[in-house]
Amino acid sequence: MINIVTPTYRGHFSNIKIYLESFKKYAIKESGWQIVFTISADEEDEFRQLVYPYKEILPIKILIFENLLNEFNVQSTSENLLRRYGKFSYQTLKKFYTLLTLSGRYSLVLDSETELVRPTSIKDIFKQFFEDPFISYSSLSIRKPLPRFLSDVVENRNKIFNANDAHWFLESFDWFYDKEILKDLFSDYGSPIEIVETIKRTRDPDRRMSGVFEIDLYDSYIYLNNDKYNYRLVNVEFFLDNLNLEDRERYYDEWMSRYQGNAGLMEHALMFLTKSNVKVLAKAFRESGFNVIRCEKSNFRISGLQYDFMKEAKPNILAASQNHFFGCSSEHEMNNKYMLQYRMTLQHLQERKNLTGKKGLPCSFYLIYYQLKSFLFNKRLASFRKRYENMVHSQCKN
Repeated sequence: MINIVTPTYRGHFSNIKIYLESFKKYAIKESGWQIVFTISADEEDEFRQLVYPYKEILPIKILIFENLLNEFNVQSTSENLLRRYGKFSYQTLKKFYTLLTLSGRYSLVLDSETELVRPTSIKDIFKQFFEDPFISYSSLSIRKPLPRFLSDVVENRNKIFNANDAHWFLESFDWFYDKEILKDLFSDYGSPIEIVETIKRTRDPDRRMSGVFEIDLYDSYIYLNNDKYNYRLVNVEFFLDNLNLEDRERYYDEWMSRYQGNAGLMEHALMFLTKSNVKVLAKAFRESGFNVIRCEKSNFRISGLQYDFMKEAKPNILAASQNHFFGCSSEHEMNNKYMLQYRMTLQHLQERKNLTGKKGLPCSFYLIYYQLKSFLFNKRLASFRKRYENMVHSQCKN
């Protein structure tokens, strides 16, 4: 059995519906895999109602975090773990204990905001990864200045491993796990709860709050022991090598300006696309095997470039955000900027705060105007999505 693992919580349940809709639409029917959700006990009834319509369509398994804690003899409640270790280490515990309890050697961790975005054989994407497994990274030295939060996460990981490594391993969202490697990690450095407790005992409160990032810890362990595991190493800094100097500097400057180095160099690549870099970056993603990537958001200024990227890179999965044009979410239709303006104007009219707009025109005029603009936006979006789906199905046929 292979596992798609998604720890979640009540605040992300609205994302889970879209997540499941995407699996319903794009996951090829085949046996041998399951979607595993880990939730807290007080969320169980609500979550079971949420996933009930999909139980006969998708292979869904639900785990209760408190039961996992009992299974692994962790003497604490879920609430106390969150309070003691902070959200990052808490999430790490949730993921690691889920991965350890499952049968089957291989798992892929996906967050609640994930969507499949093309017809997908789950078994094939596992086969593709583990036939040529890789870890991706960038150097801390490209971040000038080095942000404190990211530095703390790396320092925490180095403390656990008694190492002095200077790489950041959250560059792609291909969070595939081999249970045998996890067992080696915990055999060498202690159980998940012992690892996060090591960081809790540091004197620096900022480092305690930064906690442990599970995929960074796991990939770093592989990197430090790669003579044993023989993973392909992907330094994403080389993705920019085929760009001219001006384009390289523009990408780097925009990335630093927006994230101050507190992200992977290629983590948000779909937000920095230009006509001159889109084909180069898409080719680098495809040739490196990146199949789970992030598209933080879409708008009509950049969506054409994102379409070109998706056409060339052909990822099966978009993770970490549903605020893009390529999935099942109706967020854009329901809450585009014109519809938000319509609601605000309607509220003002109902409360009689302001019966005229900023140009002296009656609010009723703006209600009609924003409704029309929203209608046109959604019509354009529907056309974009139809074009994307036609492209995907054409590629699948070929």
